[in-house]
Amino acid sequence: MTDKTHQSNNRQTTLLSIGAILIIVTVVGGVFLWKSVQSTMQAVQNIGLQVSSLQSQDRTPTSDQLKKAVALAITDIAAEEQAKLVTAKLDAYKNAAETVPEGKHVYGSLNARFTMVEFSDLECPYCKRFHNTPKSLVDDSSGNVNWQWMHLPLGFHNPGAQLGAEAAECASDLGGNRSFWAYLEEYFEHTRGNGQGVSDLTQLAVNLGINATEFRQCMTEGRYRDKVQEQAAKAASLGINGTPATFLVDNLTGNSQLLSGAQPAEAFVGAMRKMITEAQEAATAKQG
Repeated sequence: MTDKTHQSNNRQTTLLSIGAILIIVTVVGGVFLWKSVQSTMQAVQNIGLQVSSLQSQDRTPTSDQLKKAVALAITDIAAEEQAKLVTAKLDAYKNAAETVPEGKHVYGSLNARFTMVEFSDLECPYCKRFHNTPKSLVDDSSGNVNWQWMHLPLGFHNPGAQLGAEAAECASDLGGNRSFWAYLEEYFEHTRGNGQGVSDLTQLAVNLGINATEFRQCMTEGRYRDKVQEQAAKAASLGINGTPATFLVDNLTGNSQLLSGAQPAEAFVGAMRKMITEAQEAATAKQG
């Protein structure tokens, strides 16, 4: 066989291999999904590199070698895409403090003037509707507002609400404070609500790059069962029996106000302005 014929066969093998794989990927798109033409072309190039690596050995790759090369390329691409998805989910909560007081979950600056302490139930439809309101307030506050989460799984939403709360705690344990907030987001996106729960709590953790085995162990042990129930008892001691219920706390004066239900952002802004005015008036009166 001449060098020219050998090179022609190699090119033909490469094109046929890539063409076959693209057909397979199209058919099983539910298993592997490329989101843009650019990423598709990158995938083709990666597969081509794997095949070319075999051809550089100056022999035509066997069918088994082609399959292994393509499988390796697809695995690498899938891992890269998964890593991008995890990063995007966590970046959505980049304002979550990396280091927080033990046992607490805080989104936003720890030095903020105001704190929204929300008692919430992951199976509560009103909590789901409300969830983006405190996040937006924190994100737009230039460090002046933060948000603290407290679990209050309502009895008629259990066991789903209790398990969801424990799952969020396990996500925090294994992934940190940012993972806690991202897990809440994942849960609200997937729950059927009103106590029906999520079909696979572990998968939500995996979506955030958390080890599945370690997560399952945390859940099986019931590592955070007592913590969740203690926070629910705290809510009861404060007279709270519905969700969402949010205490707005002025960390400068120690004054607080309870805003019950899925209140709009304007309600919190108005309450903050009122607290600021009252603090200024009190300071003026003291000086006088």
